[in-house]
Amino acid sequence: GMVLNVTYTFTALAPINELEVWLGTSDDWIGSSDRPTKEQGSFRGGNFVPAAHGQILQVQSGEESVLIFSPNPDSHAIILAHYGNWPAVSASKRSDLARSTSDG
Repeated sequence: GMVLNVTYTFTALAPINELEVWLGTSDDWIGSSDRPTKEQGSFRGGNFVPAAHGQILQVQSGEESVLIFSPNPDSHAIILAHYGNWPAVSASKRSDLARSTSDG
């Protein structure tokens, strides 16, 4: 499959204590569905394994899937019951759901 590896670099113009970066699937059309399954998990033995509060987000429809994750040990996957509310997303440190098929 295709792999997209993204590296972010930030240059602070003044001292900062904390930096958070959010990456998501706002419009989550994957494969043949606009309601793909979104699931938290982790890698074990090179395979995705579903697990609540996992660091990896898998978005899957049929045979196609997207895995979103960071190698940073403090990263986490978040699935919210009500999407599109960015203040709620940026305030979230834990997920509402471990798995969802909602549109968003």
